[in-house]
Amino acid sequence: MRGYTSVVLGSICFAFIGIFTNLVGTSVHPLTLSFYRVFFGVIFLGIIMFRLEPKFLKVKMKDLKHYIVVGFIMAIAIGFFVSAFFFTPIANVVLLDYLYPVFIIPLSVFFLKEKITRNETFALLLALLAVFIINPLSSGYMFGNMLAVLGAVFMAILMVYMRFEDRTHSIGSVFWFLLFATVFLSPAPIIFGLGNFLPKIHWIILLGVVSTGLAYIFINYALEKLNAERVAVIDLTLVPLFAIIMGTLFIKQIPSLNVIVAGVILIGSSLIIKKHKHHRILKKG
Repeated sequence: MRGYTSVVLGSICFAFIGIFTNLVGTSVHPLTLSFYRVFFGVIFLGIIMFRLEPKFLKVKMKDLKHYIVVGFIMAIAIGFFVSAFFFTPIANVVLLDYLYPVFIIPLSVFFLKEKITRNETFALLLALLAVFIINPLSSGYMFGNMLAVLGAVFMAILMVYMRFEDRTHSIGSVFWFLLFATVFLSPAPIIFGLGNFLPKIHWIILLGVVSTGLAYIFINYALEKLNAERVAVIDLTLVPLFAIIMGTLFIKQIPSLNVIVAGVILIGSSLIIKKHKHHRILKKG
C-alpha cells in the first residue's frame, strides 16, 4: 500500500511543475528557471540523502561517465519541458510530453535492433491520431507545442540510452544525474540573466524541492515496493490527469475538448507500449 501511496504522491509533485512555472511567469527566462529547478532540487536531495543513502557521495569512476551523459540529456529534456509551459497551456505540455514512449519504439528499433510488435504498431497509429487531433503545428500554441514534443524526444533518447546501459539506479544515482544536469544548465543564468526572481523565489524553490527532489524520492521509493511497469502505468495515467485538474483549478486553464479526447487516446497508446515493452523509469517531470 505504501508503494501505491508513494507513486500517487510523486505524480502529484510532478503535476505541479506547470502550476509553479506559470506562477513564476515571465519574470525569469525559461532556461534560467530550468537551472533553478535542478539547482534547488539537487540541494534538497543532497541534504536528505545523508539520511536516505549515506554513501551516495562515493561514486566509482566507471559510473561517472554514465552520470554525465544522463545529466546532459536530462538537462536538454528539462530545458524543453519547462520552457514549453511558457508558450502553451499545461494540458498541451503534459500530454505531448507523454509521446516519449512512442518515440522509444523507433529509437529502439534503430539503435537497439529491436523488432516492433503488432501492439506497438497499433499504439503508434493511435498516437499519430492523437497528434492529428491536437494539431500542434496549426494552433496558436505551435512554438510551445513543439518544445513539448522536443522534450519528449530527448526523454525517449534518455530512456533508450539507459536501456542500452542496462543499469539499475538508486536515489543516489538520481542525485548525480541532477547534479550534472545543473552543471550543464548553469550557463543559462549567465547568458539570459538571473531574472527578477526574488518576488517569485518561493515558487522557484517549490519547483525544485517539491516537483523535483521530493518527486524523485517518492517515485524511487515506489519502485522499491512495486515493479517498474506498474509504477510507470500509474504515473503515466495520473500525472496528466492531476496536471490538467490543477491547471483548471489554480490558474483557470481549461483544456479544449479536442485536447481532452486526444489526451485519452495518447495515454491509451502509451499504456499499450508500457504493457508490452519494458522501459526503465526515470521521470523528468
